[in-house]
Parts: sequence; C-alpha cells; structure tokens
Amino acid sequence: MTLNHTLQVEISTLIGKCRICIGIASGLAFLHEEVQPHIVHGELTSTNILLDKDLTPKISDVGLSKLISVTRVIITASVYAPEVIMTHESDVYSYGILLVEIVGGRYIQSIVEQTWEHYKQKKLVELIDISLNKELCVEEACKYLKIALLCIQD
Repeated sequence: MTLNHTLQVEISTLIGKCRICIGIASGLAFLHEEVQPHIVHGELTSTNILLDKDLTPKISDVGLSKLISVTRVIITASVYAPEVIMTHESDVYSYGILLVEIVGGRYIQSIVEQTWEHYKQKKLVELIDISLNKELCVEEACKYLKIALLCIQD
C-alpha cells in the first residue's frame, strides 16, 4: 500500500512514523550517494512511497519520469521545490513535504505556507497528528517538523 493511502487510514504511533521518515531518508541517501550514476527521483510524493506490513518504506517510480514525454508530465506544484529543477535539492525539498505530511497525518494543500506560519507563531504542535498526543511525544514530533522546515526553506 502507498504512504498516501496509509496517511488516510492512520499510522497512530510515533515509532511507526519515525520508521517511515528514517527509511525514506535512507532510501534517498542510497539513490543520491551510493548508486552509480547517482539518481535524482524528481517526483518524490506520498503516492510514490510503498509500505510493507512492517511499515518499511520503498521508494517507487525511480527514473520513471525519464521514460515519459515531457509534454505528458503532470506537475503537482505543492510538492516541488520553487526552482522546479530536478536535483538532489529538489528531492530533499520533497522529503521535507513528506515529513510534514507524515507527522501531521494528512495531506495539506498549502503545506509549506502553513508549516512556516505555525513555526513563526510557535504553534508547530497544532500540525501534529492528534492520534500521537496520547503518547506524549509532541517534542519528538516537533523535531521532525523542524527537520522538514530545513528541507523546504528557500
């Protein structure tokens, strides 16, 4: 099942969310640093992350965009870096968006603007998936949101 689907169903533990976040980061590091030639995904979204029964993420559609004509590519603007150039940095930007989606437990249309606004107002806690509050892990979840902000800063 995809991460997008799982976000709708709910991942109700911080451990599960952390496992997914760290797994995606490890996968990106592998693509960016270990594979020769290095690979830029270019379309890292919650629909391109597959999860197994243990919530281990697998990055899918790697390199698929190279097989599709440029005129047929549909861009979802909210998940791409402002410069819209496929680089390692654009994958990091998209990873930041994924972190906010995972910690928040939902897809937010204007996710970048809302996250920065909540950060400036010292209200990051309002973005956290409410099912996590039971675990008293707000501080840890806020750390992931701050990492996301580092990924999506201009």
